[in-house]
Amino acid sequence: MIFLFFLGLFSPFSFFLLFSLVACTSENLKEKFDDEIKTTPDGVKYIVDSSKFLSGGPPKDGIPSIDYPEFISPAEADKWLEDNELVPVFKHRGVTRVYPFQIILWHEIVNDTVGGDPILITYCPLCGSGIAYNRVLNGKAATFGTTG
Repeated sequence: MIFLFFLGLFSPFSFFLLFSLVACTSENLKEKFDDEIKTTPDGVKYIVDSSKFLSGGPPKDGIPSIDYPEFISPAEADKWLEDNELVPVFKHRGVTRVYPFQIILWHEIVNDTVGGDPILITYCPLCGSGIAYNRVLNGKAATFGTTG
């Protein structure tokens, strides 16, 4: 091991990591982690109790969806949208909708009706992707919100 370390094949960190992995035998892990599947009173199965989780951001619906979007004419939008600004566009049944990033960035979800159909527009600012869905579930239009 010392010879390999000297040749540069092992850094001090990799030596520490290797030592740590060897030290963590299956018995040590069982003492630290109880991997028994438990069930809450309402039937939800879990290994890690939800009280151990820390919040990572806003709560459910802490980012408000747009449920009744209002649209303006292209001439009005020209006053505040730049010519080179990218925007998500959705075309359905002869209707074209534009959802400017300046707006959808702060909401992430738009519950819209396009061409008479309930449509869900989603945008993820972390990865820059937008997706459109039919928001009919069990024959009824559903309204979606953010998970937070």
